[in-house]
Amino acid sequence: GIRGKALTEYHLGFILGPCFNAAGRMGQLPLAFALLEEEDPLRARELAQELIALNSRRKDLTREGARLAREQIAAEGGLKEPVLVAELPEEYDALAGIIAGRLREIYHKPAFVMVKNREGYKGSGRSVEQYNMFEALSAMRELFVHFGGHPMAAGLTVKEECYGEFLTRVRAESGLPAEGSPERVDIDLALPIAYVSREFIREMDQLAPFGKGNPRPLFARAHFSLSQLRFMGSAKRALRMTVSEEGAAPMEAVYFGDAEAFTDFIRAEFGEEELKKLLAGAPNQVDLALAYVPRIDEFRGVSRVELLVTNYCRIGR
Repeated sequence: GIRGKALTEYHLGFILGPCFNAAGRMGQLPLAFALLEEEDPLRARELAQELIALNSRRKDLTREGARLAREQIAAEGGLKEPVLVAELPEEYDALAGIIAGRLREIYHKPAFVMVKNREGYKGSGRSVEQYNMFEALSAMRELFVHFGGHPMAAGLTVKEECYGEFLTRVRAESGLPAEGSPERVDIDLALPIAYVSREFIREMDQLAPFGKGNPRPLFARAHFSLSQLRFMGSAKRALRMTVSEEGAAPMEAVYFGDAEAFTDFIRAEFGEEELKKLLAGAPNQVDLALAYVPRIDEFRGVSRVELLVTNYCRIGR
């Protein structure tokens, strides 16, 4: 789906990369090598389609695993803990890290997803900036068959007889508040959207490639009015909306985070009636602070300037 577009680090990291990554996670690594080695364009296309289908199945399994993990944590009262731990069936073994990352994004707490195996309990963790996950695990290394990682992520296998102690200590020794740590968002500039234009985006793109150590510039404003909120795609996992602020023309915006959490936030902050108005395209009182990245979206040969929303909150006037 990127024919005719300038290939960027985004396409490599979020479109092409996950398809190859899925081959390893879904136990079909030879498929990825076969595509890289294939010289026949027609056969390469067939292999690429197989990888795309494999990645789609990986996405479905990830969503199902995240749902099961959230339900389990909520049912067992785990949301009151400073560190989240979920235990999933063996079929989610290769996806434990991705699912832990989803939990971390939703609750802003360190999260571990564990799967029982012959050695004990194998799992992966994803962390927040306030919690050095590798140091925390190093302090209880005697509980593990093996472990490794860095401050923001880790992989581990816990001895079966030590699993209960692991659960107790990883929560009690975290030094984190039970309500979770606020997410830190580093904003480059409070930029009114009146300044966002094609030329501005083209100039900003000269700073590429973006990634670790050179993040794409992130902008924000404290008060946006929202209208025309609607779900994208058949699975309704993303949102499109129109945003406006005083002194500027309205702009289209997209949000690829947790769409359900976004609407739940609006419901909690502004009430069910305001959410209904927003979804119906009617005038409403919703007023949000948004962090955003301006971009040029290309779809079916048509390009337009829009905002990619990365974070949101409410700031009182």
